[in-house]
Amino acid sequence: MTRSRIPAAGTSHRDKVYSVFGKVIGTCTASATATNEQTARLDSDTSFTVGYNGKNPLIEPSFLAPPIVASISGNLAQDGSLSLAYDTTQFPSQGIQVSIDGQTVLTTIENDASCLSSQAVLGPIGALTLLRGLTQHETGSATAQIGGSSTISDPSRLC
Repeated sequence: MTRSRIPAAGTSHRDKVYSVFGKVIGTCTASATATNEQTARLDSDTSFTVGYNGKNPLIEPSFLAPPIVASISGNLAQDGSLSLAYDTTQFPSQGIQVSIDGQTVLTTIENDASCLSSQAVLGPIGALTLLRGLTQHETGSATAQIGGSSTISDPSRLC
């Protein structure tokens, strides 16, 4: 198995606005860049496993931050179809896209959290929702067919 640090995917920002009676009295922004771990493994001539694991760098102390995790196993059949099995955290939305010779044959959004309102992910209730989504896992599967073109969106159980 190969495990390696990969370049950061981007910087996370947390913006705070302080107000009294509707008048803004101050603002601040916290920024940090996460380190991520990626796994890629060829299990046989026709099967593989890929995955990643990374934490929100703005949560202090960092040991309290549950990681965003995904693991995808693929198996190529004799007919050219690709069967995928996945295990992901329930938040955030995570996607898989398969292309063959530049043509997208499968797009799937696992745990689509776009149904959550901003109120559902902010404040104390939002913190509990996110904690639940980052500590519970979802498993599933999808198949990509040569010449196919399918799009799947599985809603998050948090919705």
